[in-house]
Amino acid sequence: MNFTLYQYKYISKDDSTYLKGLAILIMICLHVFGSRAVNLPAYQQMDDFVFMGRPLSFCLSRFCSICVHIYILLSGYGLFIVYRRKVEKGVGMKNLKRISLLMAKVILVGTIFYPISLFYPDLQWHFSFMECVRMLLGYSGNYEWWFLRPYLIIAALSPFLLKGINKKSVICLTISLLLYFLTKYLIYFHDFHLFVILEQVFILCLPFFLGAILAKYGILAWAKSISQSHFAVFLSITVLMVMLLYKFYFPSGIIDPFISAVFVICCIILTNIVKSGGCIIYLPL
Repeated sequence: MNFTLYQYKYISKDDSTYLKGLAILIMICLHVFGSRAVNLPAYQQMDDFVFMGRPLSFCLSRFCSICVHIYILLSGYGLFIVYRRKVEKGVGMKNLKRISLLMAKVILVGTIFYPISLFYPDLQWHFSFMECVRMLLGYSGNYEWWFLRPYLIIAALSPFLLKGINKKSVICLTISLLLYFLTKYLIYFHDFHLFVILEQVFILCLPFFLGAILAKYGILAWAKSISQSHFAVFLSITVLMVMLLYKFYFPSGIIDPFISAVFVICCIILTNIVKSGGCIIYLPL
C-alpha cells in the first residue's frame, strides 16, 4: 500500500453511517445476548443453534465487546477529518459546542428513561439531582455509559491530540500504546488500579488515535478502492471469521482496539462489494 497516495482521503458519509449502524447492532447484541443475559428465563427458553456447547448468540456476543472501541475509533476518524478541514480554513475546532450537543442528547435520553426506572423499586434508585448526574455519567446504576466520562475528556483535548497525530503520528501512537498496555498490565497481572478515570482515558485514547491514523493515511479509502477484488473480499471474510473465533476462545479485551480497526476495514471492503452488485446481504441503515 502506498500511504502517500491515499493520505487525507476519506470514506463517504454513507459509509460512515453504515459503520455506525453496525456498531449499534453490535452493542445491542452484546447487551441482549451477553453473559448477563444467559441466566435469564427468557434467554434459556429461546431456540438457538449450539456452538461448542454454548448458544450461538452468546458466542457472537463475545465478539461484540468491541462496540465501545468502534465508537471511539469512528469518533477519532471523524474528528480528524473535522480537524484537517479546520486547519485548511485556518479556524479552530468548536469543541464546546460539540460537547454541549452530546450532553444535550444524553440528557434527553435520561429524561425519557430515568422516570420510568422509578416504577421499579427493586433497582433502589432515588430521585435527586446529583443521582441523575451520576447516572448520566455512568457512576451509579447506569454503568453501561462508563465510556462517556473518558470520551468527554478526550473530546475536550482532541485539538491537541489530533495536532500531535497530524504532525508526529508515530510518536503519539507509540506513547498511546505504551500507556494502554501499561494500564492493562497493571490491571490484569498486578490487580493495581490507577485513578479510574485516568485508566479509562488511557484505554480509550488508543482506539481514538487508531481512528485518526485511519483517516490521516486514507486506509479506509484504500480499503474502498480494493473492494472490487475477489481476493480482498475472500480475505476480509476469512479475517472476520478468525476474529470471531479468537474472541470466543479469548474473550479478554486486551487487543480489542486493533480488532475494531481491522473489523472496520473489512466492513468497508464488504460494503462496497455489496453496493456494486455483490452477493453478500446488505443491511440498509
